[in-house]
Amino acid sequence: MKLNGIEEVDLSGKRVLLRTDLNLPVEGGKPKKTVRFERYLQTIQKLSKSGAKTVVMSHQGRPARQDFMSLEPHADMISEEIECKVRFVSSFFGQQLESS
Repeated sequence: MKLNGIEEVDLSGKRVLLRTDLNLPVEGGKPKKTVRFERYLQTIQKLSKSGAKTVVMSHQGRPARQDFMSLEPHADMISEEIECKVRFVSSFFGQQLESS
């Protein structure tokens, strides 16, 4: 089965869920940019240029473990890199999500 690439599908006005593994190395409490991160940025930029409304889902570490951290710094880093406002939502259910 052949899967279409981003360039081959009309995504204008569509919502796209992008599940990524943003487990980046952390230095001084901040995530570090890696080759993997740069590749995610390319995908996010392609989706944005195609007119898609992109929702990025990921995690950094595991809850209740030392390596767990909020993805808000990741969202800020993505926003800076693509020069577009990235809205961070800390919850995936409930009132906060509904108001986003």
